Amino acid sequence: GDAPGERRGPIAVVALDFDGTLTVRDVAPWHLDDAVGDAFGGAERVASLTSWLRQLARDGACLAIVSRNARLVVREGVEKVGWAELFGVHVYGREDVEWHSMARTRKSVLVRKLLIEPYGLRGEDVIFVDDDEKACLDAQRNIGAHSHYVQGRRGLVDADLQAVRAWMDARVVAARKGHAAERGTVLLPDRVLLQDSHEPIQAGAPPLRRAFTQTFSAPQAFSPPWRARRPPGSSS
Repeated sequence: GDAPGERRGPIAVVALDFDGTLTVRDVAPWHLDDAVGDAFGGAERVASLTSWLRQLARDGACLAIVSRNARLVVREGVEKVGWAELFGVHVYGREDVEWHSMARTRKSVLVRKLLIEPYGLRGEDVIFVDDDEKACLDAQRNIGAHSHYVQGRRGLVDADLQAVRAWMDARVVAARKGHAAERGTVLLPDRVLLQDSHEPIQAGAPPLRRAFTQTFSAPQAFSPPWRARRPPGSSS
């Protein structure tokens, strides 16, 4: 068995939107004929994102794409730029979002069901990165995730990469110290959620922070670098 307090698997989840976040536009199938140039903003940007994603994975993050685009389009895009191994099974499209949120388009429900619960994580162990501000606020409100709003409809730029990197660096440091640094964050266990509506039952919960990456918390033990793979007990 595991040593007391030891965690296997990811210490955090980085959940990324596809269109206008990883890519620089809303992607249609024909944009993938020249995916690097038309969808992802050129070879230099793809190289920068690849290095960033690899470092996040090495530090123990589960990388996931949660998109409202068609799953096949997202998967093809990921394969065209060589990211399939980095994201593994965690590439989710519109079909997945609608299925897990009962025909609605709430990404936060999928994140909870497929990225938080299977790995024994908490909402605060997730950073949700999207160019849709409403989706960011939904993730923060309904699962207690940290949110980073990508502005400008031009995809992730250096400032965004640095903000997410700083969040992950803080989690690694806190994990190594073996304790959480909880400062002003609503924790998932403190906000009992209804299974279907995904709304808080507890009245009078503290007000949520504005969506940004300023406070951090971490699991109780550092785990070695982890590679994205199917959660324990999930079917193929």
